[in-house]
Amino acid sequence: MASVMPSVAGLALGAASRFIPALFRPYGRSIGGIIAQVTIEEQATDELHITDHPVEQGAPIADHAFKVPTSLQITAGWSSAWAGDLSAESGVYGFLLSLQAMLIPFDVITGKRIYSNMLIERLVVTTDEKSEFSLMAQIGCRQVIIVGTQTVEVSTMSGNPQDQANPSETSTNADNGPQTVDQPNQGSTQQTQEIARTNDSFSGNLATKGIELPSSTGSNLLS
Repeated sequence: MASVMPSVAGLALGAASRFIPALFRPYGRSIGGIIAQVTIEEQATDELHITDHPVEQGAPIADHAFKVPTSLQITAGWSSAWAGDLSAESGVYGFLLSLQAMLIPFDVITGKRIYSNMLIERLVVTTDEKSEFSLMAQIGCRQVIIVGTQTVEVSTMSGNPQDQANPSETSTNADNGPQTVDQPNQGSTQQTQEIARTNDSFSGNLATKGIELPSSTGSNLLS
């Protein structure tokens, strides 16, 4: 009797071990709400992209590095005895395809971590002589980084006081549209007046010294 009890207990434990993956959900694993019968592997990758060029001392590092979306590779399996239907039309395979096609971010719960805003980037299903009545899937998920935006109003006033003090005059031409009319050059007019005053002063000096000015153009003052 003592020899029979261990064998019965061993058979019961062996039978229970076949159903434990189906009934026991360690750590509540799920892929967008889909529970795998057995999870063989979970591989997560967190990467930071850093620029190759040198960074100036004191410059913000955030301008030269950014977080790459997290990627997650899961190898999971289902059996027809546990899931019933494994087809792509109405079974577990179809649920995975629908989750990928919806393009709606979902959460993935693994044994170590919870991943938010994930999408199925790659779905690989292999069927051979050993997996004819089971579904073995390699599910590649990738995170979508969602950020917020803010609208800021910017003033359109010109910061140059000269542009505001001396605005350009605009005239409208029916054929050519608006045209800009430049104001006369005040600097050249002032220079002309100074030359005229200089000539008047020179003529007055000659008159005070008893030198007669030529009456006709082209005469020589020394003749």
